[in-house]
Amino acid sequence: VLYHQEAGGGGVALGVLLGPLGAAANAAAIKSRTGKEALSLRGAFTPHVMQDFSATLLYQPELQPARAADASVVTFSPMLELTRMGEDPVQIGARLRVAQGTPQQRDYLYVLADSYSFAALQQGLSSADQSKLDASIQQGFRWAPDTYRSDTEGRLQANRPVMVQSSFVNTRIKMKLKSYAFGQDPGRVGFVLAAPSWPTVYSMPADMAVVTSG
Repeated sequence: VLYHQEAGGGGVALGVLLGPLGAAANAAAIKSRTGKEALSLRGAFTPHVMQDFSATLLYQPELQPARAADASVVTFSPMLELTRMGEDPVQIGARLRVAQGTPQQRDYLYVLADSYSFAALQQGLSSADQSKLDASIQQGFRWAPDTYRSDTEGRLQANRPVMVQSSFVNTRIKMKLKSYAFGQDPGRVGFVLAAPSWPTVYSMPADMAVVTSG
C-alpha cells in the first residue's frame, strides 16, 4: 500500500520562496508528516489487496501467474495507492504493475470513484464500507488486466495528444503533463502519461483531472 499526501509542511511552493535551505526544511517537514500519517493508518486501514486481485483473476484464468522462473514471464504486482487531496479527502487507486524483465514495466492505475475522510480510515471502516471498498478495488483490478491486454494487442488506441493536470497524478505541484487520451466509460477519463522510462496508464473520475488539447 502506497500513501502520499498533497498538502502539508506549507507545500513545495512555499519552500521555493524560502530559498534552498527553506526548501530542504520544508521537504523534510512534508516527508515527516507523510510518514506519520501513513503510520497512523497501520492496523486500522486493512485493505485486502491480494485477495481482491486474486478474485479478479477468476474472470481471466489465462492471466494466472506462471510458475517458471523465466525472464520472459510477465509478472503482476498489485498495490493500492492512497492520495490525500489537501486536508481531506483521501482518494484511492488500484495500481497494477506489469513487468516482463527488468527494463520493461508498465503501470495500470484505476482511481476509485469514492473518497474517504482521513479520520474514517484512521478509525477503521465499517464492515459495510469495507465490503463496498473491496468491490470497488476488484472493479479496478478487473479494469487493469483488461486494459493491459488491450494495450499489448494494440487495441488501446491512446493516440490523441492531451495535457493533463491532476492532483492525484502530480501531488503538490500544479502542472500540466503531456499524455495520450483513450476512450473510457461515461464519467471517466483515460490517458497514458508520456513518461518513456516508466509509462502509466490511468483511468479516473472525470472531475479529478483537467484534460486539454495537447
